[in-house]
Amino acid sequence: MRIIIAENEVIIAESLIMVLEILGHTVLQPAYSGKEAVQLSLVLNPDILILDISLETKTAGIQACAELRTRGFTAPIILMSAYREDMFTQELQNLQYNGYIDKMNFDQEIKQYLTGDNPT
Repeated sequence: MRIIIAENEVIIAESLIMVLEILGHTVLQPAYSGKEAVQLSLVLNPDILILDISLETKTAGIQACAELRTRGFTAPIILMSAYREDMFTQELQNLQYNGYIDKMNFDQEIKQYLTGDNPT
């Protein structure tokens, strides 16, 4: 799969990219902000977008996801965070996303999503 990963911490982004490449996927280009995630996704049209919720602000990834859906982006969007999903209940209520990954279990959970054996 052709993937864009949006993560503002470079060291974490590089680690996540390495995991995806080991699993046989192509990371098109990392994004380091919500705005960059939107721009790259619309231009490069990935098969999947993995989007950190807390990029330059605590909910920048949520805002980027909403903007992408408003602009017609239809590829799956997997949100990720070091925080539990229930900490964002209000913000995620009407958001059109396809899954949620705990960054601490990224290796296991992303493999399950990409093989269709979703953990949720």
